[in-house]
Amino acid sequence: MIESLFEIGISNAVISLAIAAAAVLVGRFTNRPHLAHLLWLLVLMKLLVPAIIPISYDLAPETVTNVPAAVIPIEKSAGFGPAPTVSRVEEYSVGFSEVFVKVKSIGQTYLPIIWGLGILLALGWSVLRVIRFDRLLRQSSERAPDCLYEMSGEIAKQLSLKKLPSIKVTNAEISPLVWWLGGEIKIFLSSALVSNMKPAQMRLVLAHELAHVKRRDFVVRWIEWSAAILFWWNPVVWWAQRNLRANEEICCDALVLSTLKPEPKEYASSLLSAVEEFVQPAFRPPAMASEVNSGGYLVRRINMILSGNNKQNLSRKLRIAVIAAAAVVLPLGLTFAQDKEPEIEKRVGEIKKGVEAGKISKEEAESKISELKREFQIRIARKKLDAAVKEGRISEEDAEKKLEAIKKNQRSQPHRSDEIKRAVEKIESALKEGKISKEEAEARMLEFRLHQSLTERRMKIQQEAEKLQAGVKSDNISREEAGAKMRELERSMATAQMKMNHQLAAEKLELALKAGRISQQEAQVKMEELKRRLVVTGKADDMRRIQEQLERAVRANKISREDAETKMKALQLRMAETESKSRIKDAARRLEMELKAGRISKTEAAEHLRRLKHQHNAEQRMIELRRAQEKLEALVKSGKMTEGEARKKLAELEKKSEPKKDN
Repeated sequence: MIESLFEIGISNAVISLAIAAAAVLVGRFTNRPHLAHLLWLLVLMKLLVPAIIPISYDLAPETVTNVPAAVIPIEKSAGFGPAPTVSRVEEYSVGFSEVFVKVKSIGQTYLPIIWGLGILLALGWSVLRVIRFDRLLRQSSERAPDCLYEMSGEIAKQLSLKKLPSIKVTNAEISPLVWWLGGEIKIFLSSALVSNMKPAQMRLVLAHELAHVKRRDFVVRWIEWSAAILFWWNPVVWWAQRNLRANEEICCDALVLSTLKPEPKEYASSLLSAVEEFVQPAFRPPAMASEVNSGGYLVRRINMILSGNNKQNLSRKLRIAVIAAAAVVLPLGLTFAQDKEPEIEKRVGEIKKGVEAGKISKEEAESKISELKREFQIRIARKKLDAAVKEGRISEEDAEKKLEAIKKNQRSQPHRSDEIKRAVEKIESALKEGKISKEEAEARMLEFRLHQSLTERRMKIQQEAEKLQAGVKSDNISREEAGAKMRELERSMATAQMKMNHQLAAEKLELALKAGRISQQEAQVKMEELKRRLVVTGKADDMRRIQEQLERAVRANKISREDAETKMKALQLRMAETESKSRIKDAARRLEMELKAGRISKTEAAEHLRRLKHQHNAEQRMIELRRAQEKLEALVKSGKMTEGEARKKLAELEKKSEPKKDN
């Protein structure tokens, strides 16, 4: 029940945002405040009306629509080998579907609770404010004088208002407003305002408030209030509320001007006097009150009043169109195709309960969820193929062939559940027999999990390769573009494998540290070395990528071959310089560790450090000379220097860069 209400709420919030966008466009590019008001009202109503007609949005991964006969070969590694590690989620995930279920489960557990608590707090605070304000009005007000009632009666006739609301005069410092909590509708006027305003001005202020009553704006206040309570977290509600009231005031002004036909200047002056009387009212009315300047935008209102550009009501055709649009939009609701698998979700829930109760292990649970994933993917594939047949995109025979190919592909993949089960049993057996330690068991299990993650990644790349192959055959993508994308996939695979090696080594270091086989300092030094290797490897990948980009730019005549080579050499020198500095730092840390451990003396450490600095300086000199050589070659090519001058200059630089002999 809670889950359904939560989904309906989110669905309505999404659709209301689209309606709000339409309301903004109408308000900005047209002079139709009545239409804008209706659209903003529709935004709030959509939040409150439950979905009846679903619009399905498929969140299932698109992995099964094209299964060609031939595939681009992807090299597979034997055994565990090196493997990728990007993050914990990536290591232990079993595909997008399961990640989605996990995220959805967390959201369904906590978000509805937070939402519900927010509703209770907002409701309590709002009701308390309403009670206090209503008590204030009842205690500080009395029936208005007969002259105001007579004036109101005349205006009501002109506005075709069947029943005159109750007119009250209050000592509270509030601006004129309409107040309705059910039963009798009341208009409250400040006693100070009644005393200070001229009868002609008071007549127009009363007309404005009676226009609110005529338009039933007091009912709209309750729609606003309900939306604000239920969707307290949604900024669209407050945005809609402000714009709704602003357009509402303009509509009331238009109604008064078209019915009573006062002088625009006189009407504008009356409104200004009413607002100026209480620029900062002592009491801020709750949401149920319809004030004389509700929604703000007073300057815009005054300008529209004085300009005479006040369109009244909508044409009959436009009104029918808006009602028809509301009838279509209000019952709509978004549904997510992946959400509508109650059987799968129920079984996943049962598996989780089994783990919590200790009836099954985490490994067994993972195995069962993996089986559910296979079943789910085939089911999604069947649905998509059936839809393609109905749309006439493929024949029934082709759909059956593709479905069989998908099933065959699923069967040909390594059966992860069996592999996990066998691996766990083998490791547990070796641990019980004393063949391996607990630390070794943890390391082997980690290695196996990482290997499984790498296998899944390979299968995903294989699927992408199949799609690219199909795209080339159907002329949706060129062979060159497919090749470039495939190289990018292979690079990502290599990067992932390298990162997984790094994590595996890091985990083994952590296990060795816990077992006391290495010290904290030794672990830290080795960890720094691992990080450096990771960075260097990553930069090498970046270099290859940049080289390919430059090569493509050369082929497309966007850059000359010489410029591309110059840029590449500059990058290589920069990388060599960074790598040299990293190596020196790592070596210095190792020396410090060896010295603290007492394995070398201070004299030996100082000698090693001197040699390291000497090596580093030599590498830096070589890099600087190569840079100078590149610059000189560029000057020769541009004709700014002869070859003889360049050779002479380079010889001078080489002589200057020679290390000074130790005395």
